[in-house]
Amino acid sequence: MTKLFAFLPFTIILLSLDTKGQMHIGISADFGNAVEYSGVGSLLKKPATPSGSIIFFMKEQIDKQWSLQYGGSLGTLGYWIQSSGDADTLSTLNDPDFLDWYSDYRTIYASGHLVFGRSIINSSRLPKLELFLGGGFTYYFESQVSQSMITCSPSTCQTVFEYEMNRASENLKGFIDLSIQSYVLPRLLIGLRYRHHFEPALEGTYNFYYMVDPPSGNITLIQRAFSLLCLYEF
Repeated sequence: MTKLFAFLPFTIILLSLDTKGQMHIGISADFGNAVEYSGVGSLLKKPATPSGSIIFFMKEQIDKQWSLQYGGSLGTLGYWIQSSGDADTLSTLNDPDFLDWYSDYRTIYASGHLVFGRSIINSSRLPKLELFLGGGFTYYFESQVSQSMITCSPSTCQTVFEYEMNRASENLKGFIDLSIQSYVLPRLLIGLRYRHHFEPALEGTYNFYYMVDPPSGNITLIQRAFSLLCLYEF
């Protein structure tokens, strides 16, 4: 938590550096954040996952071509884990209680970013289009998740798969940020962004049971996602 207290004043200072900037507030719709497994073969899938965040930043125009954005976001890091039906080696019929999808959205994060932009389309007949590149840091709040897959017969129920995920560490995680943005209306900003973190946000383990040489291994989740941005300029 001390890492977060050191991180938030940095964002607040950035937002108050210059009153000539324009405040933007909006949301992002994120898609990506696929989990990675070790030693599992085809029993676990890697579906991409939708998530979202609230975004705020200041935008300052440096000159006719260049601009600067600095701000932050508060969001939820979601992930899905999908197991193959081959994991159920006990049922002789399709078990209606057999669950092969697991989703979790309990990991909350706060991030701060600083990006520079350059106009790539600046015509009076077309909306202005800008390309932004920069980076920042993300802090993930503590989270712990464990789930299991159970299959039942008339007499008993057995666990055939289980996993757990935890925050990897309390350290800030660095990322690079690339986006294309345009004002589709005088104060409405729309953009497409890719954000690439370098270190895992979550780590954990998984175990299968009632199989020949039941696999087990590690799970990691690094926040890497494409995002649709929608912000309003105040």
